[in-house]
Amino acid sequence: MKAVIWIIAILFVPASAYLQEESTSLDKEVVKYLTALEQRDLKKLTSYLYPATDNNSEKNKTADLLNRIFCDSSHQIQYANSQLVSSTAIFQYENIKYSTVFFTTELSIFIGENNCPELILEILEKQYGEKNILYDNCTNTATIHVIDFMYAIMNPKWNSWKFHSREDMVPQKVIDKFALGIVNWMSGRI
Repeated sequence: MKAVIWIIAILFVPASAYLQEESTSLDKEVVKYLTALEQRDLKKLTSYLYPATDNNSEKNKTADLLNRIFCDSSHQIQYANSQLVSSTAIFQYENIKYSTVFFTTELSIFIGENNCPELILEILEKQYGEKNILYDNCTNTATIHVIDFMYAIMNPKWNSWKFHSREDMVPQKVIDKFALGIVNWMSGRI
């Protein structure tokens, strides 16, 4: 009996160690992504976005869009205090690995007086929950405590994890696998 337990331990410990290493690798990539977001490092950000593309034209379009979002003087955006809270066990479907990443961040948005701050605040409160919004009338800035998630996706063709928050980019079987964890996480935000 001891020999059987010993053989099982020998077989499963390496698999367990591999899964732990893979999960740690994902967590490191998430931290790098969140840091690039805070630093507005467009080159790094575009390298982490899903779907991955080698098409420089597509990468440039994405970088231009991000640049406009970050640098538009009518609604300046800044991320700070981003933290990885947890990630789910990796799930493989059709040779692609998936995980759900749960994170928090502080998002500051300069709204300005000419941009209908009341309407914008109402939209932000519906999306993030009223308790997570702080508005400074003096600076016309909304600070949002963001409690959110994103999908991590690793295709064998890529050399790093890619991230996306849109469910229409993820197979339904993957959404179903992570649905309960996402619902539980997101219930804390409203």
